[in-house]
Amino acid sequence: MKILTTLGVLVSCSASLAETRTVFLEANDGQRVEVATLEVEDDGTYAVNMSENSFTDHFLSMRPFKCLEGPVKNWCHVPYPYEIRRDLSEDLTDLEYDFLFVWKGAADYGINMWNGVYYQIEPDGAGMKGVLHEMDMDVLSAPPAQGELRPVLQVDLLVEHQDGIDEPDLTSELAALEHCMEQISEASRKLVLAPYRGHGVLTQLAAASGRSRNSVYKQIRRIRRRDSRRATDASTGNRTCTG
Repeated sequence: MKILTTLGVLVSCSASLAETRTVFLEANDGQRVEVATLEVEDDGTYAVNMSENSFTDHFLSMRPFKCLEGPVKNWCHVPYPYEIRRDLSEDLTDLEYDFLFVWKGAADYGINMWNGVYYQIEPDGAGMKGVLHEMDMDVLSAPPAQGELRPVLQVDLLVEHQDGIDEPDLTSELAALEHCMEQISEASRKLVLAPYRGHGVLTQLAAASGRSRNSVYKQIRRIRRRDSRRATDASTGNRTCTG
């Protein structure tokens, strides 16, 4: 198998809504791997059948995973563990939760849930296409509140930077981030930056404060959502921090 470094999710087209559709992951070079089929009913509800033959069983960090193997990276499916409607009658968001992945280096022994992959899926002709975003899969480490079926927010996602994207776009994003970080307290900045200072830093911080790692991470998510959310003015392109 060729290097599968960046994979996009594609859902095949069909003549009607009530149909069996095939889901592929597609690499930058156009290589496709079938990962599942969807059984879609007339009312928009659906069932997912993963293509077992495409995956290899791995036991990573004390958990079983089914992974697509490559010479550089393995892409491991993360089944969504909480309640989900599986209904496409209004939008495609439920489908996004069925195709969560996390990547690991092919030679790595364990797996880091910070390397999560989330595909935002949108219509593409008669089919569907997912745009790859990076996310910390630890966002889903604790069950969401009862009745909250879509706990992943836009603020939790980061569009993957690929070759060919203009550098000014990346620079403006970094400038916006720096501006937003200036608006929050020093203590909040330390918390928000902790996950990016190396593996285990968040665990050490939690232990030093006498709190659980999950409790600290929830606080970081609250800070991100309240103080570091960016809004783009459609007419000027200016980014501001909103509370």
